[in-house]
Amino acid sequence: MTCASCAGSAESIVKYQPGVVNASVNFATGNLTVEYLPNMTDASTLQKAVQGVGYDLLIEDKTKQQETLEAIHEKKFRTLKNKTIWAIILSLPVVIIGMFFMDMPYADPIMWLFSTPVVIWLGRDFFCKRLEAGKAPFRQYGYAGGIEYRYCLPVQCFQYAVCRLLASTGTACSRIF
Repeated sequence: MTCASCAGSAESIVKYQPGVVNASVNFATGNLTVEYLPNMTDASTLQKAVQGVGYDLLIEDKTKQQETLEAIHEKKFRTLKNKTIWAIILSLPVVIIGMFFMDMPYADPIMWLFSTPVVIWLGRDFFCKRLEAGKAPFRQYGYAGGIEYRYCLPVQCFQYAVCRLLASTGTACSRIF
């Protein structure tokens, strides 16, 4: 869980499952403690409910729990570190072109080619999975990324084509790209 809102979402989805007596999330440790009636629900049903909103629930006995959690956190950290390094590598040309070579021929398509993998591939966990699950806490800040990218892309391509057409006729064109 990445924020208190995420912890609250996981807690509330479990609390409202039939057969759950009590559920509480410790945000600091990322643990969800659930008291439930075994004749009404089971751990796998609760796991599917939590997975339905874009999170995962690890169900194990206490002896192996700490080792498994450490292995999962280490793997996630390694993956996040690799994705961050690749995002920096792919974003650097966009920053350099956008800051110093704005008038370079084909600057916009080149920047688009470098930016797309950052949003689609490297940012998929952050942008797309929460949106697909219907849970996007960053929408309140006015961010349009991830799943909205597929709606913005055709508009941007159309703007680019129209501006290229107008430029070929000698007409000035301003666009938001």
